[in-house]
Amino acid sequence: MTTWQKGQSGNPGGRPKAIVEVAAAARERTVAAIDVLTEIMRNVDATASARVSAAVALLERGWGKAPQTVTLLNSQDMKGLSDAELLTIARGGRADTSGGSDTPSTEGRSGPLH
Repeated sequence: MTTWQKGQSGNPGGRPKAIVEVAAAARERTVAAIDVLTEIMRNVDATASARVSAAVALLERGWGKAPQTVTLLNSQDMKGLSDAELLTIARGGRADTSGGSDTPSTEGRSGPLH
C-alpha cells in the first residue's frame, strides 16, 4: 500500500486532459442527443425495443434511475450475529439463534446466492 506524505497528492497531474475534453464534447451534444432519443421514441417505424430503450434513457436522464428495492425475508435481529451466521444468511440460509447448535441453520433456504 502506498502512503502519501501530508499535503502530497496521489494524482499531482490532475485528471488527464483528454478525459476532460471528451466529457466537455459530450456535454455540448446533450440537447442533440435528447432530440435523437425523442425522435426514436416517437418513431412508429422503429422497433419496439429501440423505442423503449430511448424512452428509458430519457426518463433516467430526467428523473434518475428507479431505486432498487430489496425485500428482506429474514426478520431476526442481526446485530448480535457472528460473521459465520451473517454469511449463512447472505447465502440464503437462516442463522440459528436458539443457542442449540454451533452450526448455522439453513432452514427455509431457497438456494445459494451466486
